[in-house]
Amino acid sequence: MWRAFCAYFPITLVKTAELDATRNYLLCCYPHGIISTGAFGAFGTEFAGVRDVFPGMEPVLVTLPQHFSSPLVRDLALCLGTVSSSLTSIVNVLRNPLGGRMAVLMVGGAAESLLSRPNKYHVILRRRKGFCRIALQEGVPLVPVFAFGENKLYDRVANPRGSGLYRIQEFLRSKIGLAPVLPIGRGLFQYSFGLAPRRLPVTVVVGAPITVERVAEPTDEQITELNKKFEDALVKLFETHKETCHPGENMELVVE
Repeated sequence: MWRAFCAYFPITLVKTAELDATRNYLLCCYPHGIISTGAFGAFGTEFAGVRDVFPGMEPVLVTLPQHFSSPLVRDLALCLGTVSSSLTSIVNVLRNPLGGRMAVLMVGGAAESLLSRPNKYHVILRRRKGFCRIALQEGVPLVPVFAFGENKLYDRVANPRGSGLYRIQEFLRSKIGLAPVLPIGRGLFQYSFGLAPRRLPVTVVVGAPITVERVAEPTDEQITELNKKFEDALVKLFETHKETCHPGENMELVVE
């Protein structure tokens, strides 16, 4: 099933730098998109070749705690080896004494899915600094990851910021943790509308690790500095690969 899932788009995993299998890493993926298809296919399954691309490394997807609350969804999440986005769970992965663990975190989260559009990438980074605090406290490298094509798999019902629909969606997200997005994809036998994702390629590019020195009690200035350093690395990764992944398109990246 997962082989067919990755082949459907298809999903391709691209490495730009080596990762030391004796260390643990915090991979921060953008964009979230509607359902994080690229990150899931690349790191939640074996069929984008993650163990061949990064030998000796084991990816661990980080997902919302709500996914562990209902029986069927919980069992699927556990079978896929995912962990909760709680601090305890993430730190447990990053402290593996043997190394070789990649905690894969969608930093923009559910709030970013409300901003997903096919014609641009809109990511939430500057006001998300918790991942920088964790990296500093644990002394683990940060790795920027960008899923090119993620934004094209779905459109969504128009709901500009400030609209009544957007305010309702944001209110529900703040209460339940999940964003009630109204996606527009394709159908099984036609391409105009439906809930299935569009069949378009997704290229997940893994950037070079950012070295982080361990700081037991990082200051706000140190966290902000690392957040800016990560933003610069993510933007550089996007600018380097956008023409290859979106040839002839004037694709824009908006960071907030």
